[in-house]
Amino acid sequence: MINLRCLASLVQSRMSRLERFQPLDCKSTAGFGQASSFLEPGITPLRTHGFECQIEIIVRELGRSFLEWCFGAIEPESVESMPGSVRFNDHSFRRLGEKSMHSKVLTRFGNIELLRANYRRGRAGKFIAPVEKLLGIQCGATPAATDLVGRQIAATGSSQTRSNWIIADSQHRIYCRSNRCKNRE
Repeated sequence: MINLRCLASLVQSRMSRLERFQPLDCKSTAGFGQASSFLEPGITPLRTHGFECQIEIIVRELGRSFLEWCFGAIEPESVESMPGSVRFNDHSFRRLGEKSMHSKVLTRFGNIELLRANYRRGRAGKFIAPVEKLLGIQCGATPAATDLVGRQIAATGSSQTRSNWIIADSQHRIYCRSNRCKNRE
């Protein structure tokens, strides 16, 4: 049998270690507050469940924010410092004057926004964003997000629309349309 008083005192003694742990300024994140409340006396299975769920949300948001930052850091900030033209699939594309925001790029951690340079073929032709091609973003979804949708469909045998709703629910209401994860080359 577990001695809960002994366990509670052990948990309290670990608080000092938690206070020294500061990746990404841990004290300013919600995780530190969640851990502090959880480690107070009176730990129960219900509180443990709630704590785990809250940490999942915090870690998912940290992953989402980190991905958004990493993807955004690929291109230079100034569009003028980028090449004036690029070639893709044997076609030439010219750089447009300003970057544009691609909101709701679906990732495994949720939706991100991506500020990217756009290039256009001819005067009124097709647009491409080279950073999206580089990252493998198709139909507004990263390769890992597409993999998640595909695995969900394979595991449940459900329709793509139903699978997208299941994923959106498990990912805390991320935006996911059924046409996003189709391979349209």
